Amino acid sequence: MTPARYTGKKASLATMHGKLELISPSMSTLGLDVFPSPIDTDVFGTFTGDVARRASPFETALAKARDGMRAASTTLGLASEGSIGVQGFLPIVADVETVIFVDDDEGFVLAETAVSHHIVTHSWTLSQGLPLEADLERAGFPNHGLIVRSDRKPVDITKGIHDHKELNRVIEHCWEMGATQVTVESDLRAHHCPSRRPTIAEAARKLANRLLNSCPSCDCPGWGLVDIVRGRECAQCALPTQAKLADVFGCSRCSARETGALNTEPADPSTCERCNP
Repeated sequence: MTPARYTGKKASLATMHGKLELISPSMSTLGLDVFPSPIDTDVFGTFTGDVARRASPFETALAKARDGMRAASTTLGLASEGSIGVQGFLPIVADVETVIFVDDDEGFVLAETAVSHHIVTHSWTLSQGLPLEADLERAGFPNHGLIVRSDRKPVDITKGIHDHKELNRVIEHCWEMGATQVTVESDLRAHHCPSRRPTIAEAARKLANRLLNSCPSCDCPGWGLVDIVRGRECAQCALPTQAKLADVFGCSRCSARETGALNTEPADPSTCERCNP
């Protein structure tokens, strides 16, 4: 276990969407005092697309953390980034949350990710009138916030709506201004999307737990899972499959690596390219 090297130290958190209460509790178990850094994180991309995200979630979170550290003049920084959408071939929406920690004193960057399929998200288009109650219930309204955008140019977007009267007023204003279509969608920002918040907190917990583990070679915090080895033998034909054979643990700073115990249990033939091409 890592000594209490973070006790009494301060770390900035780049957020403008209420993430301090989600991330700070886990970091406080390390003795770390987390405070919000006053930067505009929307410049790195928005869920509505009015500002495009130009980098991966990891790179975006790192850029946020670095900007927050510069603004707050700290050597320790945190940030998070979410990606919400359908993954793979199944029509199931996934919420993938990445929380990143930058330690310029020790010279490393570490991130952990949590995934949930319980996020509440909905989008629909109106050609006239006001939303149906069934759509509002599916969107988790009013507990979950909504966004309204019209098809007028330039596009008019109103975010963070949690009140029925305000929602109706905004939509009626769109019709009065000549809109032919109005889109209503979930506001996925963390402070307007309660079903997203537990996943951010879970990523923060995973990150804090990993920071408790030190590298056996250089004593840097953050020793943990970095890769997996595939190749368990197929139960049917005995050829190597894509099933996991072992975990690989490593350092967040140096090149130290260790392979965990091998799982020699025969793999399901569904993971075999020969038996299930």
